[in-house]
Amino acid sequence: MARTGHPKLWDERPSPPSVAVSTTDAKLDQILRVIMTSKQVLSAIVDAVVVEIGLLKADQQKLSSRVTHVESDVAEICLTDQELEGQCRSADEAGHVAAQEPQSKGLHLLEQARADQAQAFATAVTIWADRRLPQDSSPDKDAA
Repeated sequence: MARTGHPKLWDERPSPPSVAVSTTDAKLDQILRVIMTSKQVLSAIVDAVVVEIGLLKADQQKLSSRVTHVESDVAEICLTDQELEGQCRSADEAGHVAAQEPQSKGLHLLEQARADQAQAFATAVTIWADRRLPQDSSPDKDAA
């Protein structure tokens, strides 16, 4: 059909099929590229999350180990405290007994009670110093 002076009819004719297919293919290629890029971004995010979870699990294990170590220290301190209380009670009882005994025996028992108290105090100071001073096998030093 030749142009008859109606430009509107000519302009409304559909595009040839090859142009429509190539435009659709280009749009599909563009959509596919966006999807692939999105997939790569999501994959990178998932990888980062997996790494972070691994780090958190390692931190949790370290903290659990540290808590166990602290609990052990607390139990040891409680036992030491009970031992020291027992030694102090024994020394106090010996002092009370010494006050009730005759003079010579009383002085001996009083001296013994004082020596027991001094020993209990020395033990407490030693335990305290051992806990406060850095040690070669300290977990804090290993962690640093």
